[in-house]
Amino acid sequence: MWRTRIILATAEGCGTTEVMRRAGVSKPCVWRWQRRFMEAGVDGLLRDKTRKPGKAPVPDQVVARSIERTLGDPPGETTHLSAANKVVVPLRI
Repeated sequence: MWRTRIILATAEGCGTTEVMRRAGVSKPCVWRWQRRFMEAGVDGLLRDKTRKPGKAPVPDQVVARSIERTLGDPPGETTHLSAANKVVVPLRI
């Protein structure tokens, strides 16, 4: 609905600030959808463009090993970690 508001307010001759107010979106968002409409018309408003994927998920083996280590006993004679004792235990994954 807000994409439509952006285009209709733009067609009415409203400035960017007024378009932002009417649609309830940021300035970059207004510019993005105005550009998409200019490039692709109404079809450009119907769906989002695909985005680059984020970070790859952590492999199941690493997750399982991390959970196993978390639930197991601490390594060596360490019983707990404390900032006061400045105990540093390296994490081996």
